[in-house]
Amino acid sequence: MKNLYLLAIWALILSCLLSFFYWSDAPLAEQLLFGAVMAVAMGAWMLVLLNLPRALMAARDWLKSPKDDGDEPLAASRPGKTIVR
Repeated sequence: MKNLYLLAIWALILSCLLSFFYWSDAPLAEQLLFGAVMAVAMGAWMLVLLNLPRALMAARDWLKSPKDDGDEPLAASRPGKTIVR
């Protein structure tokens, strides 16, 4: 959770710097809106980068795991299977 707070603060600082130094001739409301959009975009991108190694390991483990046909949730929908009610 601490990393998430640090990333949010960094995204907010970066978005404010970008909005005030690169777009200083715009009205204040547009600068604040741009800063908020940049904060959300940077935070989302940082969360993606933080979770990328975990997602890659999970995908690799899923691909390496043996597949079992008995675990199919839609096994009853195949033709030739009888459904007992």
